[in-house]
Amino acid sequence: MYADDTQILASYQLDDQQSAATMLQFDLMALELWMVKNHLTINTAKTQVITFGSLPQLKKVAADNANSLRIG
Repeated sequence: MYADDTQILASYQLDDQQSAATMLQFDLMALELWMVKNHLTINTAKTQVITFGSLPQLKKVAADNANSLRIG
């Protein structure tokens, strides 16, 4: 498996964005530890956060939650 094949998917309600970002950050930290143990590296320059939803939903998404996620 290559590190660039890895995906983390999460579903959340719009009123629970902060909690979702916190849970995703914990998942990212767990993924990073797993990758270190398995001698894999992640290319942070090619790592992205993508939010899917309808246009009205996407207008309500707080971009700062996604921007706060860190790995590497």
